[in-house]
This record gives sequence, C-alpha cells and structure tokens, in this order.
Amino acid sequence: MRMRAPLPTGATHASDDIEMIDRKAPVVADRSAALEAGDAAGKVSKGAVAKGEIRETIEVASPQVKAAQASHPLDLAALRAKLAQQKSRTIHLDDLAGVLNEVRPDWLHPTQNGTVHSNSKRVSQISHRQLNAWYDAIGVTKDDIGKMESAARWAGMFVPTSGSIFNMISYLVVPFATRNIKNPWVTAAIGLGVVGIQPVVTSPLQSLVIGAIDYYRRLGRPEVKLDKGSINSKATQSGIRKKIDDAIASARSDEAAVMQLFERHGFVDADGQIDESLLAETIATKRLSPEDAKALTEACNKHLDALVTLCAHTGQMQALNGAHARQIESTLWQIPARALRSGSGAFAPFIKQPGAQAPHSRIGDLIHPKLSSLNVTGVSAGIALFAIVMQHVAAARDEVNGLRLEHKLNMLHADFFNDGGKDTAIRRGKITSADLDEAKCRNMVVLPEATIVQRVADRVDAQLKRMTAELVAQRGMQASPGALEQGAADGDPELKKRIAAYQKDVANLRKLTVPDDLHEDTKALLESALTGSPGFAWGEAYAKLTKPLEFSSQVSQRLGQTFTLGPLGSAGATAGGRFATAGLGGNSHISLTVQFVLALASALIGVFAAATQGMVTNIKNERRDAKPEEAMGFMSQFGKGVGAPVVAGYNAFESWRGLRHAGAAFAEFEKQATHIGESLELLDGIDTADEHDLIEFGTDDVPLPQPGDNGAGRLASALTSSDIPQKPLAHSPQA
Repeated sequence: MRMRAPLPTGATHASDDIEMIDRKAPVVADRSAALEAGDAAGKVSKGAVAKGEIRETIEVASPQVKAAQASHPLDLAALRAKLAQQKSRTIHLDDLAGVLNEVRPDWLHPTQNGTVHSNSKRVSQISHRQLNAWYDAIGVTKDDIGKMESAARWAGMFVPTSGSIFNMISYLVVPFATRNIKNPWVTAAIGLGVVGIQPVVTSPLQSLVIGAIDYYRRLGRPEVKLDKGSINSKATQSGIRKKIDDAIASARSDEAAVMQLFERHGFVDADGQIDESLLAETIATKRLSPEDAKALTEACNKHLDALVTLCAHTGQMQALNGAHARQIESTLWQIPARALRSGSGAFAPFIKQPGAQAPHSRIGDLIHPKLSSLNVTGVSAGIALFAIVMQHVAAARDEVNGLRLEHKLNMLHADFFNDGGKDTAIRRGKITSADLDEAKCRNMVVLPEATIVQRVADRVDAQLKRMTAELVAQRGMQASPGALEQGAADGDPELKKRIAAYQKDVANLRKLTVPDDLHEDTKALLESALTGSPGFAWGEAYAKLTKPLEFSSQVSQRLGQTFTLGPLGSAGATAGGRFATAGLGGNSHISLTVQFVLALASALIGVFAAATQGMVTNIKNERRDAKPEEAMGFMSQFGKGVGAPVVAGYNAFESWRGLRHAGAAFAEFEKQATHIGESLELLDGIDTADEHDLIEFGTDDVPLPQPGDNGAGRLASALTSSDIPQKPLAHSPQA
C-alpha cells in the first residue's frame, strides 16, 4: 500500500485573492487541457464562435494581494533555501527501523498465545522514549513539537465556533426573548425551530472555519502529516472482518495444498509436521525434479502470501479503529462543558419563586431571598455562556491530544516502505533500513514553506482549469480538435502566453521549485500565502466548502447529531426540557423539584450527545473518504448518524470478532509456517544453483544446506512485522 502524496494539496475553486476581468480572446492554447475541460463545460452556439464574440476570463492579482506584495517583497532566495531544506532533511533510517520494530506488532510470536491486541492497547504501550526516538529518526526537534502543539491548541480554540453561534442563540437569546410568553408550547416550538435550522446554517460555517484555520495553523509551523492513505475511515469493520475470515480460509486451503505435496514426497514426519532435513537430503542427492521443486516453491509462496494478506487485513482493522479513535479523542475534554451548557438551568429552581399553581417543594426552601424572573434567566444564561467559553478552551486541549495520537498512529500504521520493502520485511520478520523509502520518511514532515508552495500550486492550477473550461464552453461544440485549431489560429498571443506561464508555474511549484520567471500573478499569490493574507485564507476556506460531498456530508452529520436515537441528540438536550415542561403545563404548574429533575435530564442528554459526536463524525468520514461512486448517500449517512451509538457498538463487535479470529489463526499457522519458510529457502537454493551452475550440493567442497541457514527460521515469523502490505500481493488487499 502506498502512502498518499507526500505534501498537502489544498486545491481551491474560487478565491477572493483573485479578481476577474474580461478580455477579447477566442483562444485555447493548451489543446489537451481544453479538450478535457470541454467535456464538462457544455456547448454554446456555433454562431457565437463564428462572430468572434467569445470573451475570456483572465486572473489578475487583487489590490489586496498587490499591496501585500509591495509591503512584503517576496524573497525568492530565502524561499528556495527553505524548499531545499525540505528536500534534503536528514532522516536516520537505521534508528527509524529500530523504533518501528519495537512498536509494530509481532503477532505470531509464541509468547502472545495468538492474541492480537487492540489499537488502543498498542497506542497505550508506546512509551515516551519510543515516541522521542521516532521524532529523532524523522528529524523532528523539540522546538518543532512545541510549534505543532501550539498551533493545534490555537486551532482547537476555533473548532466549536459555528456551533457556539447557535448555542448562544438557544441559551442566551431565546430565554430572554420568550421570558414573558405565557404559552409554554410557543417557547418550546421556538427552541425547536432554532435547533432545526442549526444543521443547515452551521454546516457551511464549519467548513469555512476549518478551512481557514487549517491554513493559518500551518503558516510558519512544520507539520507531521497523518498518513491518510493507511489511516482512514473509507472501510468498515464488518467489511474488514469478512476479508480477515476469507484470508484465513484461503491460508488454510493453501496450507492443505502444501501439506499434500510434502506428504507425496515423504517430507512429513510422524507428527504431521514438515521435516526440512528430509527435503535437504532429497535436494542434496538430486532426487527432486525441477518440476516438483517448482510446484513445492509455488505452493509455499502462495501460503505465505495468504498469511501476509491476513496480516494486512488485521493491520487495516487496527488502522481503521485508530482513525475512529482520532475523532473521538478530539471531543473528550469538551463533554463536561457541553453537559454544563445543557443543564445550565439546573440552578434556577433554587433561586426562583415557585409558580402560583405549583405544589410546594423543599428545594424552594434552601436558598433565600429569591431572585426576580429576569435575574433567574440571567443566571442560567450566564452559566450557559461560561460553558460555551469553556468548551472552546477544552477543544484546544482536545486538538493537542488528537495531534499526539496522530503521531502514534503514524508510528503504528503509516507506510514508510519502498517498493518491495514491506513484503521483504514481513518475510524476514524484521524491518531494516533497506526496506524504508527515505523520500516517504522525509516527506512525512512538511516544512511550512513547502506547504504554502503546494497550496499556491493548487490555486494556480484550479484557476488555469477554470480559464480553460470557460474558454471551451464559450467556443462551443464540446471543444472539437478542429474548433481548437481554429481558435489557436485566431488566438490572442497574450492569452496563450499567460496560459503557458501558468502551466509552467504549476509544474515548477509541484516540484518545490521557485524560478525567477514566475508569472506575476503566481508570484503575487505566493506572496499573499506566505504573509498570511485573509484573502488567501478565505480562498482556502471556500475550497474546503466546495469539495465533493463536503456540504451534504456536513449537513447530514449535524442532523444525525441533532437527533441521535431520536430525543437523545442535541435537540433533546436543548429543546427536550422545554417540551417536557410544556407537556406538564408550564413552570407555573410544576414543582421546583420537577424543574430541577428536567434540567438534570437535559444535562445527561447533553453528556450522551457529546459522547456520541465522535461516532457521528466517523460516519461522515466514512462517506467522505470513500470513492464518490462508492460513497453512501445523504439519507444513509443520516440514518447511520441517528443510530450512531448502535453503529459504534456493532463496529466494536465486528472489530473484536475479526481480531480474535486473526489471533487464533496466527497461533494455528505459526509452527507449520516456520517449517514452510525454512523449506522455501532450501528450495530457493536449487534455483540459485541451477542459475549459476556452480554449486554441487552434497560434495566435499560445498556443505549440505541445513534448515535454518541464512536466517530461515525468521522467514515465517516474519508475519510478525507491521500492518499494511507495501504492495498488492497474490491475495492481498488493494491499496
């Protein structure tokens, strides 16, 4: 399995850093790009093309960007030095291999008794020393860690922003606005109405907020990238469990085929175990034909490949659980604040006058004197406001904890391997520096300048595609080759020059190369990005909002959070108490004790809603991480979001089943796999001898090959390395 592209890509669809002007120019300079864009752009009339009435949109830097360029001139030499540092960062591959061997699983080791520990168990077993050793190996300093955690803390403060706006309306504005309304059902309906529109309004706000803070978070600070190629939510626990069971069945079938061949040749002892000494003797006396040797070799390899596949699916299950744990980790410290906000009215019964028709309650006798209705509302609103503020503080801590978990997940699951390195390490039973891809390891840590350059490349590329698409749409006829040739003949040289410059800039920036002859628009945009321009941040925010499935998945997620298990979501925490009060006749008819109980119930629902938020987010990520053609629909996501606790319980059960089955299978296959691995090395020796025609087994000059030579005993216990296959094998899952 290959790691995703090493540097972040923040492609955008629009930006306030760029303003548009019209220029007469019916030209398409890049035919391939225009043809591609034309398929999506549609048709316009042929007459418009013939009359030359096509107008083309060209980008120029906005005044704000030009102002930034004037006040902070771009230092290309300094930028090149930083980009060169990104390309040449020192990575200690031997040290990295050592720490990976310490923390990654050894599933078939005899002392584990076939137990496959959960992802959370493995994360908890990573020591502070091992984490620091990993940082040192990939070239991350203590100063880098401090900057990343500081950025995470700052970003976390803003994460709850979109929800806080509506929370203030629900807990501050609505109580004061409805204080004098006599009909409790009206108050309840208003509260429910606010809750109902919240998902639709907060969804785009959340995307915009996250998009902007994601840019600012990495401005001037390095990043250790989470390997989302390996750690993601696109699969399900039930799907992976089925793959584990299929891999076990395949391994059993392949093992039976191996044993049948070995028995046929008399290489199995009285205990039913493969006896490598018998195989070695047969090889030495040349009593094994090339055809039989080939059949035995293929059977052994097929069985070991099946075990590698089993390791791969087991690791995939744990990586999926890790991705889910990451989302839950970023909500835990906010739970108390959200519970306090939901139960902010719990203190009111102690300080208010009982209703005129309400029965007496001892709660009313505890505190004197009583406050006015306005002041009681103010106290409850003040508690809610305090809880809202504290949620932002807690979110900062959650984000730092999430960052630390991401680093440990990378240690356990990220793909650091070169082509063939994963398979070699698995068969050897130990990761070495030769198995690791230095470029992958280096690019897991991204310097801030490299991040900015890649983001600018995405922006220029997006603008280039839009220009071409608009040209093709305006020229009409789905951009046929003939029309394009005619357009080029009639073309505007300035436009062709601009398109060529943009294409050159994108190609250079993708390679982290910043030449002197950057187009002035690209240079201005780069200046804007490096100086933290609000306009550039807005472009990044809008890019996130307009990503495929982003808006609909956000809306569906928030609807699921609002109505989790019906009344146990945020709607129940916010408006449930008001409906219960209305059903009992209003505060004037119910005792202060009942009012207190209702407030406590709201707090408990708030705890439940907060505790299940991470589960709902994981369902959203399952849809968003999947391929568009395979992603679940809006209503499916909403249905799973409403039932998130049930879905989470089912996922946990399927994960437990899958890991338990895998552990039992590892214990079952371990001993025989060792014999098969040693036999395979003996069989491989035949191929070597035949190829070079130099070795005569069994002579006085060449010793007879013995089981265990060249580390053969490590071959099968190699099923003891890391989780995810480095490349698809015979029966391995595709990356």
